Amino acid sequence: MKTENTPPTAEPSEALTFASYRVNKVWLPKFLRLDAIEALRRARSFKQGDERFPGLKTATLELSEGIANQPESYFQKRQELVIGTGGGRFGKFGESATEAMTEFLGIEEDRPLQRITAAVRKTVEDAGSRTELPAIIRIMHRVINRHAVANYIIAVMHYVHHGLIHRRVKNVDDGTLLSFYEEMCGGKSPLFTDERACKSLRQLVQKSVERKNNSILELSAITDCLICEEGPKEGKKIVQNLLRGLYQDELLYWEAVDLCQTAQRHTVKTQHYGKETEIKAIFVQTDNPLIPHASHSKEVQGIGIVVVQNVAGNLAIYMDQKLPVSLVCLWQMIQTLELLASGWNPRNIPWQALKVVDTHADIQDKWKYIFRKKKIMNGFSQGDVPATAIKGEALLYAIQHAFHSYGVPKWMREQGIIARKRSVAHQPTSEAKPTDPSPEPATAAAGTNDLEEAINNAKPQKPRGRKTSSEKDEQAPVAA
Repeated sequence: MKTENTPPTAEPSEALTFASYRVNKVWLPKFLRLDAIEALRRARSFKQGDERFPGLKTATLELSEGIANQPESYFQKRQELVIGTGGGRFGKFGESATEAMTEFLGIEEDRPLQRITAAVRKTVEDAGSRTELPAIIRIMHRVINRHAVANYIIAVMHYVHHGLIHRRVKNVDDGTLLSFYEEMCGGKSPLFTDERACKSLRQLVQKSVERKNNSILELSAITDCLICEEGPKEGKKIVQNLLRGLYQDELLYWEAVDLCQTAQRHTVKTQHYGKETEIKAIFVQTDNPLIPHASHSKEVQGIGIVVVQNVAGNLAIYMDQKLPVSLVCLWQMIQTLELLASGWNPRNIPWQALKVVDTHADIQDKWKYIFRKKKIMNGFSQGDVPATAIKGEALLYAIQHAFHSYGVPKWMREQGIIARKRSVAHQPTSEAKPTDPSPEPATAAAGTNDLEEAINNAKPQKPRGRKTSSEKDEQAPVAA
């Protein structure tokens, strides 16, 4: 398979204003993302990349498990190009490295490149469906060597780019994504044998075919580009390799379903327009990234909130998007707990200012609130994100109080938080720091539910000052 299908060069939209520097090493995050890979593809493929980063095409490609945020000048002195991690010009958390690289090199985008940029931009917050390329990238290390994945996907994106330019039409007998899948399930020696995985993967393939015109990153759309550009025989090999990754992902999905089924349910009381209801929450400790998908399967029903923590201590909180409940108060609580753990005085917490979607400046490298998807992320499956300092029992206690009008003020009083109209956001002093300013993040073995012990032992903190009889009554937890 070819690894260099250089697309047509483009003239720079503006003159380069930064001095060139030689690159001997390229760093990408271990948990590869299409955004970082596409940024590297453009730097390698366009002449502006050669001019700005001499030696880039022959530079060593390394994968990072975590690079401390540094200015671009730091990496320049080391003759390294860091993309998608480590801060710098192309590694800012929550921003598109592809757009930053395109702008930095002064690449003037034609219509096909604009479509790719728009598609990649969406993947920064959401990997899309499981049959789209961004989601497939995360599982390809189970099929090929992890260090080879980036170059493999770069080649695939070359075919997509050329397909958008030339718009060739494949022949009827060239085959389709569904026909390639059927070949792998049939015959005397089928490659796919697990009954549950085969059945669900067939459904995914069929849905991908139905969505072919909705996204240029859908596997069915990519299949057509590969057949037209590489030919039916070679295109089929590449597609079947991607299908192998999806099959392994299906096996992992059913493992996640089993974990969700055995996870203990916890009741959380909510209030919406004066009406009280109860929702169920589960807490799972695993590195399996498919827990959110599995929690909505037919086999696992009635789950409103899913909290997942990986072995490194990173958390992710997902809420059922159909529920008429907002995550804003929980978002304020999580930022508050993180600021308190970093040494802030409770009275200086800018409670009202924490309502906004943007993360507080002091913890923006740790947490991200994706409002549209109703999820709060501390990395989890993203990689290169510092683990939270929030303990499991403290997070549970916040969740139990975040969705009820009585619970939020009660929780604030216990934490010593004062809600001001104009927040005070000055830095904490040495006198303001708690006794234990850096609590260790909780860790656990993959595939277990060891948070249960911490959850069951969760105890509210005592509020300061004298308590009235009404306040004593309110000390009972909102939910069991």
